[in-house]
Amino acid sequence: MEEEKIKVIYKEKKQPGKTFAIVVLIIVVLIIVVLGLMSYIGYTKYDEIMKNKDKNETKEEREELYYSEVNDLLEKIDDYNEVLSMNYPITDYKKLDNQQKLKFGIYLLTKYENTKNYYKTQDIDEILHNYFTKDFNVIYESITCNLKDGDLYVLNNGTYTIDTNHEHGQEKMNIKTFYVDSNKLDNVYKITVNILYNNYCVDTCAKEDKYYDSWNDAKERSNEVLTSLNEYEDNKDDIKKTTFTFEKENDNYLLKNIKVES
Repeated sequence: MEEEKIKVIYKEKKQPGKTFAIVVLIIVVLIIVVLGLMSYIGYTKYDEIMKNKDKNETKEEREELYYSEVNDLLEKIDDYNEVLSMNYPITDYKKLDNQQKLKFGIYLLTKYENTKNYYKTQDIDEILHNYFTKDFNVIYESITCNLKDGDLYVLNNGTYTIDTNHEHGQEKMNIKTFYVDSNKLDNVYKITVNILYNNYCVDTCAKEDKYYDSWNDAKERSNEVLTSLNEYEDNKDDIKKTTFTFEKENDNYLLKNIKVES
């Protein structure tokens, strides 16, 4: 009997330990639950703040451009299209062919400075930096003709002169730009357009009515999107969109990138 009594007493002494362990376990579980709830609430609040921030930025981005701003941007887009559209999209200046950069500079001088016989590198450099951001650079070298059989523009002592013997193989394209949408956020301007390419030819051109939404398609005469400009309004939503992003600096719009809808 004495031995049995001792066992009972022993069992009674063990009970408080188990109760304490259970209490500790409950407290630990509660702490984990509370921390989990706090993390969830904190994340939800953060997510809500970020969504509201995105909404606010979207509203700001949708700020309409002035008519004069749109016109200025469209004029610049026409210039890019004339020489560089075969390279679209342009997301990295380093991947843009150096010869194309130089031809673009000479095109601009011919158009705006009425320079036709000679072109100084410093003038090319200056006008190019009115079209591109500061990370744009160009290497000055003689420019070959399109047939790759000689130099069309010969560089000598900082001046390009044209070799009329190589004025051949000049690719030509009729390009039309249609405004779609635009927005700005701070000094970043975006403008989306439809570009139609038509009548690709070399040197001598014949009239063609079919229109394409990429330079390469027009060259290959495949995947036409219109057979006449009269069809534009009914089909404009199906034409591949091109978005130009500019950075405004000192009242000048500098190209950052050109993205084409896939």
